[in-house]
Amino acid sequence: MTDNESSPMQGDEHVQEMDLTEEQGRQAFADGYDEALDQLGRFNLAIVGDTGVGKSSLVNAIFDDTRAETGMGRPVTKGANYYVNDPGTLGVWDFEGFEHGSKPPVELLTKRVKEIQKANDSRVIHVAWFVWNASSDRVTDGHRTLIEKLREAGIPVIGVLTKAEARNGAVKPEHLAFASWIEGENLGLADPRIYLTAAIEDSWGGYERYGLQELLDATISLAPSAVQDAARAAQRIDLKSKAVLARHWITGAASTAAGIAGTPLPIASAAALAPVQLSLFGKISTIYGSNLRSTLGSSSALLQFALQVTGKAAAQSLVKLVPGVGQVVNATVAGVWTLAAGEAWRMMNEKIYTGALKPDTIENVWAAYIPVVKQLFSQYLHGAVDWQQS
Repeated sequence: MTDNESSPMQGDEHVQEMDLTEEQGRQAFADGYDEALDQLGRFNLAIVGDTGVGKSSLVNAIFDDTRAETGMGRPVTKGANYYVNDPGTLGVWDFEGFEHGSKPPVELLTKRVKEIQKANDSRVIHVAWFVWNASSDRVTDGHRTLIEKLREAGIPVIGVLTKAEARNGAVKPEHLAFASWIEGENLGLADPRIYLTAAIEDSWGGYERYGLQELLDATISLAPSAVQDAARAAQRIDLKSKAVLARHWITGAASTAAGIAGTPLPIASAAALAPVQLSLFGKISTIYGSNLRSTLGSSSALLQFALQVTGKAAAQSLVKLVPGVGQVVNATVAGVWTLAAGEAWRMMNEKIYTGALKPDTIENVWAAYIPVVKQLFSQYLHGAVDWQQS
């Protein structure tokens, strides 16, 4: 967009001066992002099992990329690597695998787990997956001991079979039989069910990805309530769960905005709502990864876009949709505007997250955002949705 073009939010009106400086807008967005991370915390998952069973593939199929390691490429502690995803909502303890048929390093793993849990810091383990290959045929004494030691450390353990072969939702009978046999072994698992999974689709063999949502649901249910939302934000397979989390923040920001405009604000004072909305944008971006935050932080065009859709110019455009409102933003308009702005931002984030929208130009962002926020604003304000109950 050139300096002489008016934004779609401004219609035929003269372009008004920005309410906030670029630095103020950037700070409001960053504050929201950081506040969300503080609220979410970090969910820590441990994965244990034989070498080559596909532990990393399984983690990366369910959760966002966790390869941003804290140990600079070296084990943080002998026998285990600790990885954190880019937003910081997920930590993964990847314990050193052991060769099939060899004696598992029980003493080493036990010592490391005790050290991790005793530290009681941001790396404490919340849930562990004990992983077998679905084509395996046994549970060793070493496996049993490792599960017992994890349980003694207060860590709920979920049993998982990887590389299950499934077609049209039906799993290979031998794999089902192995899972059923393990379930009857009374290993002390936190969940009596053994979760059959396939992290990667095998088009050559005709096998599909399988069981990931069920494993995710079980994992979140066993995690402490304080970090369940962190797990929901970090996972990549359940967009509905991400949307529910985002909308909780959206309705909260809408209520805050309505409170600010309890005494109606003139359009010229609509800048008072901008920090609330920009902070909300930052919060929502934590749920869909860091790409949009880094893009917004480095792109003056995108940042000015965010400022314009939250400031006086946006208010001027939106109130024209409501006959009789005039040049003020009252509590209802402020709340509905924030609700619509947040939901449109969430939808745009989701499109970027899934690859349906490429934010390579400001025009793409305008086209994805502006019509949606206007439509939602009109619908919410005219009673199609009760924004306080949505």
